[in-house]
Amino acid sequence: MRAFATSLTFNVVGAALSGIAVLLVVATLAPDAWGSAAAILGAGQFIGAAISFGSQTERVRRYSRLEVDQFRERVGQELSTRAGFAALLAVLAGFLFLFWPAAGATLLAAAGVFMSLGTTNHLIAQMRYVSAGLVVVAEKVVVAAVVVGAILVDTLAVETLPSVVGLAGLIVGVGVLARIRPRRRMLVAALRPREVLAMWTGSFYIGVASLAPSALLLDVIIVATIAGSTEAGIFALASRLTAPLSVAATAVVAVLLPHMASSKARTIPRPSRRGVVALLVLVIILSIIMFTTELWVTLLFGSDYIRGVWPIRFYILNVIVILGTRAFVTVLQAWDDERFVGLLVVAQVLAALIGVAVGAHLGAAFGASLSVLATNLVLLGCLGFRVKRLVRVGR
Repeated sequence: MRAFATSLTFNVVGAALSGIAVLLVVATLAPDAWGSAAAILGAGQFIGAAISFGSQTERVRRYSRLEVDQFRERVGQELSTRAGFAALLAVLAGFLFLFWPAAGATLLAAAGVFMSLGTTNHLIAQMRYVSAGLVVVAEKVVVAAVVVGAILVDTLAVETLPSVVGLAGLIVGVGVLARIRPRRRMLVAALRPREVLAMWTGSFYIGVASLAPSALLLDVIIVATIAGSTEAGIFALASRLTAPLSVAATAVVAVLLPHMASSKARTIPRPSRRGVVALLVLVIILSIIMFTTELWVTLLFGSDYIRGVWPIRFYILNVIVILGTRAFVTVLQAWDDERFVGLLVVAQVLAALIGVAVGAHLGAAFGASLSVLATNLVLLGCLGFRVKRLVRVGR
């Protein structure tokens, strides 16, 4: 419970900073411009996750099982390689900015996300949740500070938020690498083909399970293509504004995975009374936010975004559902049941993306957001059944 509270606290602070940055961007840009910015950011985040391909979960699981003398060597080498590859992507993004700013911002965001997904793995594996939390908060501080500065000097553009997200991931990631003090030979060997290819070693199904949900970051692009950029802006308000609320799910993963990956028993730890109370408080807070959506949307964004009320409510309910799905996925991956998880998550994501397209065609942002919630509810039921079955088999 203490580990969960620590991880949750830092993730809440980071989520609040992300939420502030998104709020400021949404309030500054018109719905169609915000829709374009969200589409660029989503594409960059998806590419970054695709390049990482499950290495975050795989590295936490692997690092949790290493001996102390092997740990520092492995972490230093792998983080050096990740930083070198991300730097190459950032240089390419700089060239793209000269000819196609949207493509440059997309690739820069991808480089930062790729770096960010590897920055805290060793800290989580060591259960150093305070250090991991400080890294997360530092990255969000950079994003929020630059966004505020861009607004103050009236230079905020469609490409600003994706570019800033990418730069923040790169800056903080390089800072963590410097803190580790890798040996010179690690830096020299960082971009050797063998070392670069080694970044993707591990379970194929863990990669599938981690990448498939990232495909949902393309949802804004789908809505924009079918219903137009204005509807995409309304939809992006719901999906991106509520994304920081999933910090509890992130905290659950950070706490569960190292503990359960290092244990050979297939048992589910019983939640303490404090844990149950904390979850109930979270649900109550989300419920208050959901029932007052119309009030604060009108106050913050005006009548242009009033049609985003119900999509936001659907996504708040989705946050509660994701809390359960993330926990079940983490448990199954810790038990080396990643094949089932990967196939099931892929099926759910495909259904969600098809549903987003159909929903956008039939009901614009309202229909697309409802589809995402429905498919996640089905996923939660399937994962819960699988966990219950494996616990019974394990006994």
